[in-house]
Amino acid sequence: MKSALPRLLLAALLCAPVMADTAPGHAMMGGMATRAVSTYLSQERSLADAVVTGKQDAVRKMLDDDFSYRDQDSLDALDADTWAKAATAAGWHDMRVGRLVVEEYGDVDVVSFVLDAHRGKGGSRHDVDYVVDVWQTAGAKLLSRHVMHAGQHKGLPPGPDTRE
Repeated sequence: MKSALPRLLLAALLCAPVMADTAPGHAMMGGMATRAVSTYLSQERSLADAVVTGKQDAVRKMLDDDFSYRDQDSLDALDADTWAKAATAAGWHDMRVGRLVVEEYGDVDVVSFVLDAHRGKGGSRHDVDYVVDVWQTAGAKLLSRHVMHAGQHKGLPPGPDTRE
């Protein structure tokens, strides 16, 4: 009778979510990075670098024409041009992508992660955001970004006019 241990280990590896802790010198959490995690980690870092360095054209090239940005501060979405301009003009000093998880759904992939960012003179303002990005797999274009600012949650918008 063969041992069930190899099958149990394989099942555990296939079922466990793969997360990337991207701080230099830190080990992977939850297993080895998949190709999707490595790919999107690179894309998210490239986007963050373009934002920090103020390269609006580079940011815009990564966004789909129908891109939308949403956060808890507004019911209204920002389009690609508006978000690219606002993000690159915000004075970010540093951005780190961490705890990245990828869920693959055929034509789109959902990428969630923690964004640790500093802005202001010498990075005096520290923000930690939970981000959910939806990427189009063909063409590697960002379709939408949804952000929850940690520690700044103001609750749900009032009234029945909440949009779905």
